Amino acid sequence: MNTRPTLFAVFIIVLMACTLTYVLIEYRLQHLPKPPPAVDISAFISQLQQQTQTQQLLQQQLANTQQTLTTVIQSINDEVEHSERVSQLVTQTQQQNQQILNIVEQLLPIGSIITYTAKISTAQQQLLQDMGWLICKGQRVKSQDFPKLAALMNSKEDSFHLPACHKLNTYRNNFTFLIKVH
Repeated sequence: MNTRPTLFAVFIIVLMACTLTYVLIEYRLQHLPKPPPAVDISAFISQLQQQTQTQQLLQQQLANTQQTLTTVIQSINDEVEHSERVSQLVTQTQQQNQQILNIVEQLLPIGSIITYTAKISTAQQQLLQDMGWLICKGQRVKSQDFPKLAALMNSKEDSFHLPACHKLNTYRNNFTFLIKVH
């Protein structure tokens, strides 16, 4: 038996296997990912510490913001309670004022004349008129503006004169006369 061709065939097979292995290794080496660059551990630790410090600072700022927000909310709640109390007091005062006005309405009907012992400013005159009082100085007023007073004074015209009480004021002009008009 001739061993030479068999050895030659084995040699060729081994050579082909080696070549194939070499080609495969070369292929893998070309297609392997590049190894990551060398990492500097001290720089990595320093960066990690900076991130940790930044995170702690942000957490502290968040805690401060939450505290400020809690304080603002409490202040708003206090203001709301105060505002509600003021609103209650205003309502009570308005009710009491209305009760006083009702008593005055009963005691001083339309046409009542009273004396006021001080000079009255223009702003006060407007306030008094809003409350149903006019200064008695003989002025002409429209019947349609004061229908109850016009009926009381038996006025059949479109306007009538209020009493001229200012002429009664002989004591150094210290009195103002007012008439209830509605």
